[in-house]
Amino acid sequence: MTPPTLDAEMLGQVRRRILIGLVLAGLSVPLLLIGTDLAWTEVVGIPLFAILFPTLAVAQAPLTRVLILDREDAYLSSGQAILVLGGVAMGLVALGPGVTLAGLQGLPPGTFALWTVGLLVGSLLLSVSFEPLERRLWRRSSDGTLQTGLMDALMPKTPEERRLFAGLSLSAGWGEEMAYRGYLPAALMVMGLPAWWAMGVAAGVFGLLHAYQGPSGVVRTAAVGFLLGSSVILTESILPAMAAHALLDLVLGLVLGPRMLKARDQGGAA
Repeated sequence: MTPPTLDAEMLGQVRRRILIGLVLAGLSVPLLLIGTDLAWTEVVGIPLFAILFPTLAVAQAPLTRVLILDREDAYLSSGQAILVLGGVAMGLVALGPGVTLAGLQGLPPGTFALWTVGLLVGSLLLSVSFEPLERRLWRRSSDGTLQTGLMDALMPKTPEERRLFAGLSLSAGWGEEMAYRGYLPAALMVMGLPAWWAMGVAAGVFGLLHAYQGPSGVVRTAAVGFLLGSSVILTESILPAMAAHALLDLVLGLVLGPRMLKARDQGGAA
C-alpha cells in the first residue's frame, strides 16, 4: 500500500481545524466574560487549555501519517513546549485559582511514596490493558509512517535519545500535570463544576492532546489522566501525580515499550 503524502488537501484540512479551534476559543472568551463573573485569568486560561491547545493537537494529527520523526529534535522541541505549557499554567494558578486549589502542597514522605507507587502501578496496568487493541492498530509497516509504526517511531534507540527521552519524561511529569491536573481543573471548579466533573473534563482534554496516537491513544491517555487526577482530589496534592506521570513515561519509553515492539516483531514474523 502506498503511504499517504503531504498534499494541498491535507494541509487544507489542518488549516481548517486550526481555524475552527481559534474561532471556538475566541468566541468562548466573550461568552465567559458576559455569562460568568470569572476573573480574567480564567476567562483567558480556560479557552486556552480546554479548547485551543487540544484543537491544535487534533488539527496536526493527520500530519503524523506522512512525517518521518527525527526523535532527538522531537524530544527537545516537545520538552521545551511542555515546560512553557507548565510555566503558563503555574502563572495562571498563582494569579487565579491559587496554589491550594491546584494541589501545590506537600504530603508526608510515606504518604507521597505510597500514592506515587499506587498511581504508577495503576497507570501501567491501564496502559498495558490497551496493548491487545493497539497491537492491531499500530502494526509496524515498511512505509515508516507514524500512523502505522507509531511506537517504533517514538521509542528512543541510542544512548543520547534515551537521555533526551528521560528529560522529556521529567518535563511531562511536571508541565502536563501542572496544566491538566493543576490549573485547568482548578479553573473549572472556580467556574462552578464539582471537583470530579472538573477533573473528568480535564482528563478528556488531556486525551485529545495525544490525538497523534490515534483514537485508542486518546482514550488510554484520558483514562490515565483521570486516574492521576483522582489522586489530586483525594490527597489535595498534585505531587504524587507528577512523580507517577514522569515514572510512567520512563518505564513505558525505556523498558516496556521496546519489549512490546520486540514481541510484536516476533509475532509478525511468526
